[in-house]
Amino acid sequence: MRIKEVLSTNQTIEKTVERAEKLKQAFIDETIRFVPNWYEFTINKFIETYPPASKQLTDEHKKNINKELKLLQNSVVIELNNLLKQDRYWWHTGVITDVPRDFYKDIDNLLDFDFRVIFGKVGFILEDYGFIVKNHFDGDKGFVAHKDDSNRYYFEYIYPIYWSDKMKRRMDNYWENYKYYLSIK
Repeated sequence: MRIKEVLSTNQTIEKTVERAEKLKQAFIDETIRFVPNWYEFTINKFIETYPPASKQLTDEHKKNINKELKLLQNSVVIELNNLLKQDRYWWHTGVITDVPRDFYKDIDNLLDFDFRVIFGKVGFILEDYGFIVKNHFDGDKGFVAHKDDSNRYYFEYIYPIYWSDKMKRRMDNYWENYKYYLSIK
């Protein structure tokens, strides 16, 4: 191979890695848009679907739910950033040394538990207003409470997690970029 071809390939590899970083950030940004909306959708669904609890809500309760929801939506942005910027999820960071060709198919499995806990955070609001019970198996409503090593409760969302179409598209673009990287390397 000539020196010009090697330099050209190295530049292309660098550009592909730079593109991967941009695509990773696009996925993170899309997830940050999706999860707060999902929280709001879930709370509204519970209010509409479970009349015994929703009939007990006063106007003051509804205001408080909205305040708590906004706080949760704002706080999850930082948490999602911290989670999704971990190098263990992204081939281009160099932490994953032996990336199988179909690794991208498993990324949702790698993120699954962390996403379930993040989605489960809305369970605290639902519990506060009588929609679910912490010490009772509410799997039929999609949430289960667990205790962590510090003996603190957290909720896990147990229904299937469906990424938004934009999240899927961003991740697909990221992995198409990886396939291109493999072809030029």
